[in-house]
Amino acid sequence: MADGSKDPDHDFLKSGEALWLDDPEQSLTDAELGRVMEHFSASDNFNDPQLPRSIKWQFQSFVVMAMNEGYRERGGKLEKVSKPSTIVEREMEQLTKAGAKFYEKFAGLDPVTKNWLRQLSKVDGVEYDSIGRDRFRDLDDRLFGLVKDLVLTARSADGITSRGPNNLALREMVDWLAGCWEICHGMPPTTDKGRGRRDEAFLELCQDVAKIAHAKLKAKGGGLTTLKLPFIVDEVIKNRAAETAKKPREK
Repeated sequence: MADGSKDPDHDFLKSGEALWLDDPEQSLTDAELGRVMEHFSASDNFNDPQLPRSIKWQFQSFVVMAMNEGYRERGGKLEKVSKPSTIVEREMEQLTKAGAKFYEKFAGLDPVTKNWLRQLSKVDGVEYDSIGRDRFRDLDDRLFGLVKDLVLTARSADGITSRGPNNLALREMVDWLAGCWEICHGMPPTTDKGRGRRDEAFLELCQDVAKIAHAKLKAKGGGLTTLKLPFIVDEVIKNRAAETAKKPREK
């Protein structure tokens, strides 16, 4: 059996990247795009046509991720839900208990009922005998195998939930903005965690993009997990620097 995902929070966010082009609830308006572009005005690559296209697409992806991180859309409105890892851990526990009760009920069936089910499965061609986990000779074995697999899978969900919000959508947003910044300015962004010791041009960019996204989500009853970004920006910049340091230098 495969180990499965160890990070459902991240995986579920990334699974929502199928986007609807020009959806006003997810996309930057021309005015909002101009507002974001202003943060790149000092760059030599400001007039690169790829820059606004990339920003629009990445912003839309960010809004979708923010929705997936803590909301479900019902009736055109966003309803708050637990983060993906919390949902997985809770529901796998419920599913395991339900599976155990099912097998317990099946095991207690009268022999005549079991025989009827066994004969029916043969008639309907459900009696697998080829390969893989379905290679059981008896209906009891197959059902027990299914419950056993369910329990083993559920164990992978134990302890996957971390306390507090992960802010994964915001971290993804900061990361792609850092990539745009580095390409346009020829150097990675810097930060001093908002202490005011120097101009925080990149932090201001991230905060502006976050505010635009927050307003769009708020209009549907949602919102970002936080608008306080100094420490998130600092962590992302440090992680990018560490990853760059690991890469072999070109000769």
